[in-house]
Amino acid sequence: MLTSQQVLLQEEERLCTERSRPNITEQRQQWQKVIQIVPPATMWFLDESATNLNMTRRYAWGKTHDRVFDAVPVNTPISRTVLAAFTVDGRVVSVNYQGGTTSQRLFDFLYYHLLPAMNPEEVLVMDNHAAHHSRLVTNLLNNKRVRSKYLPSYSPDLNPIEKMWSKMKAIIRGLKPRDGSGLQAAIQKALAAVRVSDCVGWFRSCGLPL
Repeated sequence: MLTSQQVLLQEEERLCTERSRPNITEQRQQWQKVIQIVPPATMWFLDESATNLNMTRRYAWGKTHDRVFDAVPVNTPISRTVLAAFTVDGRVVSVNYQGGTTSQRLFDFLYYHLLPAMNPEEVLVMDNHAAHHSRLVTNLLNNKRVRSKYLPSYSPDLNPIEKMWSKMKAIIRGLKPRDGSGLQAAIQKALAAVRVSDCVGWFRSCGLPL
């Protein structure tokens, strides 16, 4: 018989089936070579994440055998995309807006916010979102002589900013904002809670040598 020490109910970690493709495997192997050449301490990881007015905690305390309920809005037209970049030493640059990330929005973020914060030797790392590859963005990076790298496709596990989003969303769920101004305030509070120790741990969890 199996005992409680042998089997533990765990949350599944879901992996992209596309990751097993030979071309993706090769991309991931190439990324391992990149991080041996380009010091991760010089990298800014960029990404975007969605927030909404129906965010609430996923778990709650309750009496044994009693279900726990929470009231959340069903129709939530106000959502905000958070576009951010961060470094291992805890620097975070972000904006948020309604709607998705377009090439123009990414251009504006880079031109007005991120590039002024970057040092000449630093490198911008992005995933393969269409806006990240747009001519508007690539021309800007080339004109400003900003070095950039793209992560392998289907590889969010290699991007430490995914861990930052998890922390941000956990804080927002606890705050439960229910209007637009409250959501913006919650986003700012959540990002302000990011610590250097968090960033170091997130980088290491993605296999980045420090």
